[in-house]
Amino acid sequence: MIRLILFFVLFAALHLLFWSCNPTKTKQESEGKALAAQYCQGCHLLPEPNHLDKNTWQNHVLPKMGHFLGFYKTPEERLSLFENNPADEHLKIKNIYPEKPLFSEKDWLAILDYYIKNAPEKLSVETFKIEKNNPFFKTIIPPNKYSPPSTTLFQFNPNGGLYFGDAHTQQFIELNADFSIKRNIEVEEGAVCINEMPGQLFVTFMGSFSPTDNPKGIVTSFPKQGIEGSKIIIDNLRRPVDTKVEDLNQDGLPDFVIAEFGKFTGCLAWHKNLGNGKFEKNILWDKPGCTKVQIIDMNQDGLKDIIALFAQADEGIDIYYNLGKGNFKRERVLSFPPSYGSSSMRIQDFNNDGFPDIVYTAGDNADFLPILKPYHGIYLFENNGQNQFKQTLFLPLNGAYSAFIHDFDQDGKQDIAAISFFPDFKNQIEQGFVFFHNQGIGLTNTKNFKAYSFPEVNKGRWILMDAADFDQDGDLDIGLGSLIMEVVPKMGIEEQWIKDGIPFLILRNGAR
Repeated sequence: MIRLILFFVLFAALHLLFWSCNPTKTKQESEGKALAAQYCQGCHLLPEPNHLDKNTWQNHVLPKMGHFLGFYKTPEERLSLFENNPADEHLKIKNIYPEKPLFSEKDWLAILDYYIKNAPEKLSVETFKIEKNNPFFKTIIPPNKYSPPSTTLFQFNPNGGLYFGDAHTQQFIELNADFSIKRNIEVEEGAVCINEMPGQLFVTFMGSFSPTDNPKGIVTSFPKQGIEGSKIIIDNLRRPVDTKVEDLNQDGLPDFVIAEFGKFTGCLAWHKNLGNGKFEKNILWDKPGCTKVQIIDMNQDGLKDIIALFAQADEGIDIYYNLGKGNFKRERVLSFPPSYGSSSMRIQDFNNDGFPDIVYTAGDNADFLPILKPYHGIYLFENNGQNQFKQTLFLPLNGAYSAFIHDFDQDGKQDIAAISFFPDFKNQIEQGFVFFHNQGIGLTNTKNFKAYSFPEVNKGRWILMDAADFDQDGDLDIGLGSLIMEVVPKMGIEEQWIKDGIPFLILRNGAR
């Protein structure tokens, strides 16, 4: 995913020219920090120079982001940035690529000077021991093969079996508990989300796996059996990645909350069910990057609220309080720097005090050349009862993408299962899945956890994780979905992933 990091920029070559010939560079560097605070904090948290290494700032982030603030080598370069499809209209309306610089070259040079000079050569990343053998789970590899594995949807069916979507073959597949195919439907690219309702399934399709603002995404209704009567109910969505269904205005009709991640445009919106097969779109936040949505009554007033994770530019978690009659009030409860790579959010009361807490992961690393980052990992934020959240735990995990908190081994202590899509492939590939077994009492002490992976962790590149009692034996099993992208720098392991063709696997819990 491409993250819109709208902050300071100029081309590295221009910076180097200025650096070599301007004798006032020290003064300009001191001015740069103040200018960065002035110009950048209006859109997102102010990033510090040590959030990225010097090479990433100089050769990737700053040159790339120059386009968003009106700096181009030639007028033709600006024109080349448009997609030449209906997305261009959104880009022009939002003024994503300004025709003229938004402020002076002098200010840009000072900001550039500040970040380049103060960035470290390399980020320091904490390491931890991971046991390769896992005594808690047994690996089950299904006979289903897809080459290359391109899993965009993996979700357990509460009635047994599972749902699976593959972007490469453009299929939506329903599997029985023995992995035999119950239903196989050719669909638009990228099934990403499924919602079950009595008698029907609502499936969300991105429309394009590759980043785009082209509004090709859709939500389709399928009957629980067969495909007769399937229909598109909402369309013209800009790369939707998550959908939730809930009667938000208490009129007895299911409404839809859709996260349109987009690329440089997108939004979070709720779609009011008008009762005649039509929906009215109501935008809650008109910015791209929304990636996760949950619907919970956060303030216990009897109305369902919307909680959303934004993972682009202005990264953070919002609560949209339901005021009734279709009205909502937005409140930002957590903000993260634009370099974090927010990847997942889960709302659950993990400390059992009656108030919903937040499990959050930072780990998306696909914008530029991936580097290991010390702030990637699993974060727990506890609710003080007023929907104010305080961080109580951080577990480092390079490229963390999702995390579940649950007493998996049923010993009375909460454990954490997590996946990474950007692990340290070179030195510790077992970071792809880590089971943090809780050997203490609470969830606030990192020393309470012992880390395990599993022997077959290198059989895929794990991007999706779900947990349910798949085998109906009374404990929670884990499923992992694999999507193959080239590892940078190349290591040859992706060829083995493609050859094996494993789209997902099950970690069967041995607690019972």
